[in-house]
Amino acid sequence: MKKLFLLLIILLAIHSVYSQNWRIRANTYITTSNMLPLKYFEGISLSGLYSKKIGQQNNRLYGGITFNTNSWSNHVLAKLGYSYKWKTWTNWSFSQDIEIGNGIALFTPNPLYTFDFVTLGYFNFHTAKENSWGIGVGIQLITTPGYKTFSSIYSQYNLPISFRYCF
Repeated sequence: MKKLFLLLIILLAIHSVYSQNWRIRANTYITTSNMLPLKYFEGISLSGLYSKKIGQQNNRLYGGITFNTNSWSNHVLAKLGYSYKWKTWTNWSFSQDIEIGNGIALFTPNPLYTFDFVTLGYFNFHTAKENSWGIGVGIQLITTPGYKTFSSIYSQYNLPISFRYCF
């Protein structure tokens, strides 16, 4: 509980930082398969991403690292994405993120290559000029081709529900 409280204090303390262009994101995944151990719940991920504004519309190119866990593996992925802002209101906006990830599934003794593709739609609440909280939903394809020799579950579609803080 102390760690959670400390994390909340840190997030609120960095609320007024305008120029850093960082994103912290947490996802939970709902899968399209009910044959997994937790039925439709597939896993979670935590991401740290750096974004760079491009153009006049506040669209962004971003990249970073994601740690993802699901019912058949843990993954570390390097992500590259593009965020497009569709509509802006006074303190709200709607944006879409499209990203690809390349990384490894943390199997022992040999890690295996992992690829994912994600698209998410976000409703964002802007608390300051560059700071925002967002909630999103989308679709993800994650695949580990080398795992095909071990199991029939080596590739799947998930429905991520995402929470993020951009500062």
